[in-house]
Amino acid sequence: MIDRPRHWDPKYTGPARRALIQNGFEPIPLNGKIPTLNEWQNLRPTLKDIALWEMTNSGSNTGILTRHAPAVDIDVLNQEVLTSFMTGLGN
Repeated sequence: MIDRPRHWDPKYTGPARRALIQNGFEPIPLNGKIPTLNEWQNLRPTLKDIALWEMTNSGSNTGILTRHAPAVDIDVLNQEVLTSFMTGLGN
């Protein structure tokens, strides 16, 4: 049997965003990786915003503002560099 990628069902987008807010995160709607709202950097999303987005951005992706959840995303394609990087992190 071939494993097929599972696709996100948009009906879960609103509940997922609400859960993010309820757990201290700040979700924002995205189109791919691009924020769909102007001034997105200054948003302080609320449950009321999520309800509005369900009507206007329901099929979009969701990002998380990192103001309170800093993160690093590093894409290392060279195995030697990756090994060196991970060794430096103690892994």
